[in-house]
Amino acid sequence: MLVLLLLTLLCGLAVGLARGGTLDALSRVYVARPPLFVAAVAVLAVGRLIGPLHGPAWILASASLVVFTLTNRRLPGLGLLCAGVILNAVVINANGGDMPVSAWAADRAGVPIEEVTASHFHTVADSQTSLRLLSDILPLPMPGSAAVVSFGDVLMAAGLGLFGGVGPVRARRTLQSRMVAGLDRPRRTANADSAERGTRAGRAGRAAAAGPGQGTIGDGPAEAGDDLAAAVAVRTEPVGDLAGDDGFPEGDDFAEDDSFAEDGWTDNVTAAGAPAAQAAGAAGAAEAAGAVEAAGTDTATDHVTGNGPRHPVDTP
Repeated sequence: MLVLLLLTLLCGLAVGLARGGTLDALSRVYVARPPLFVAAVAVLAVGRLIGPLHGPAWILASASLVVFTLTNRRLPGLGLLCAGVILNAVVINANGGDMPVSAWAADRAGVPIEEVTASHFHTVADSQTSLRLLSDILPLPMPGSAAVVSFGDVLMAAGLGLFGGVGPVRARRTLQSRMVAGLDRPRRTANADSAERGTRAGRAGRAAAAGPGQGTIGDGPAEAGDDLAAAVAVRTEPVGDLAGDDGFPEGDDFAEDDSFAEDGWTDNVTAAGAPAAQAAGAAGAAEAAGAVEAAGTDTATDHVTGNGPRHPVDTP
């Protein structure tokens, strides 16, 4: 079974890379509660080492994978993987902790029946076998690794293959959509996150210290003679709507859990303009100064920098 799972995963990844997916984009996929998946694998490994725990191990692994699947239900193939584990767990525990193996299927696959009887985790199926249809009845005569698998094993392999074939493509499309929307950001470390939180707290303190009606430029209060800062409020559509049209809802599932809101929208941010934007803004401010002063409202400098009373400016 392990050979089957590994082969399908590798074949799926090959298909995904051939469709234009990348491993770098796949590595950016956000997975919630990964310890649940690790725990399921660890429990199954313990069940293989300790015979009496074989049946209970499959039950615990199924419960862990159910929670993991519900948490990451939009990851491709995860539902099939979970369903396969549940089917195997039901059959194994219905037959005293052993997986029944069809003698006919073992003969067709080239598996000696002696290996089945000598195994601590398998038993030869007979008339007393429960849920025989879900047991190991499918011969898999692979050279060098012949085996008999169940429908649960097939579902698990299909889930891994689907993840390998679809996951890299979806991740690349989502990453490209974020880059187009200007939302792509480098990976962060714990130190970088702490430093940025400190910087934001400092900026918030300086903004609170500024006088009433006074704006800020960069990290300090704005004065009348300071350069013009182009403030741009950025609001994007949900990333999933910008992603590919392969029929899968994309977006926050594959977005890094950094500073993005949980609903897939970005926060409103203010970005300092480049020198070119400053020059253009200054020209526009000078051009509008006459109209503003003629109307008897703020001066051009006060209106741009935020000094003085805030009057609504009518637009034609």
